[in-house]
Amino acid sequence: MEFYKNGKSMILHKDTGESDEVFYNRGLFIISQTKLNNLEDLEKMSKIWANIKYKGCKYSSSITNQIRYMEKNLN
Repeated sequence: MEFYKNGKSMILHKDTGESDEVFYNRGLFIISQTKLNNLEDLEKMSKIWANIKYKGCKYSSSITNQIRYMEKNLN
């Protein structure tokens, strides 16, 4: 699926077993970041974000703080 925002676009593929809601929101999380330099790293961070948001997973405070900072770009 292709995501667009503020003149940026990217193509993201849905993971096996991933719900449409989680996939769509992960795409929004990625495309909302101000810097789309490394899509591979952004995809990894979006999966961590989804794990925290939808599954209640816990990560180290440094990772959690980075995700929370990135999450602010969703607005």
